[in-house]
Amino acid sequence: MVIAIGVVAFAAVCDLEWRRAPDACWILVAGAGAFLLAVEWVLTPSFWAVHRPALLTSLLVVGLAIGGYLTGLIAGGADAKALASLAVLAPLPLVGWSLPLASPFPLVLTSLTNGLLIALIVPVVLVVWNLARGDVSGVRTFLGFRARLDRIRERVVWPLEYVDEEGAVVVESSPRGMPRDAFDPEALRAAGRERVWVTPKVPFLVPLWLGLVLAVLVGDPLAWLLDAVLV
Repeated sequence: MVIAIGVVAFAAVCDLEWRRAPDACWILVAGAGAFLLAVEWVLTPSFWAVHRPALLTSLLVVGLAIGGYLTGLIAGGADAKALASLAVLAPLPLVGWSLPLASPFPLVLTSLTNGLLIALIVPVVLVVWNLARGDVSGVRTFLGFRARLDRIRERVVWPLEYVDEEGAVVVESSPRGMPRDAFDPEALRAAGRERVWVTPKVPFLVPLWLGLVLAVLVGDPLAWLLDAVLV
């Protein structure tokens, strides 16, 4: 687990700084996982029979990561590679590991669900921040915030506003709607904008890493919550 936590942390920092993570990270994680699985397979005669559900679940995670990337549901190639490589390195539950909220699911699945829960904190923080400042603009209230035009280049954000060919200010809800090289601070300032909508650059590798750390140290809060509610 030290390998996974360290490598994913390094990749998350790279993704924050340069919007890409080295493929060597995922080769290292998947390679270490394949080696450890092979050793355990040889040393444990009933390995497949005992761990079949978890191994099949991890294989499903690999398929979903690849399929999600090919279909565009997962925007970043690094995110898909991280999930697939973690599924190889951490395909089993943390058996024998004393955790407050132990999970019966494969560690990669627990890390993924934990990461998704952590990612949900971002829209909540943005809504509270925007409501406190009186900045309400539909779905953008959950996805971004308004920043001073002269400081956008200093922030780790994607601008959501630009001036079109007719001189009108266009405000998008997602960076995908922004035309290439459309952000022009001078044109926006000339159009009377001093603060513009932006969305923070938070690559999924960051909450995925936090979810992995949470899974190793605490376990699976979602599984515990569902068990408490449904049982």
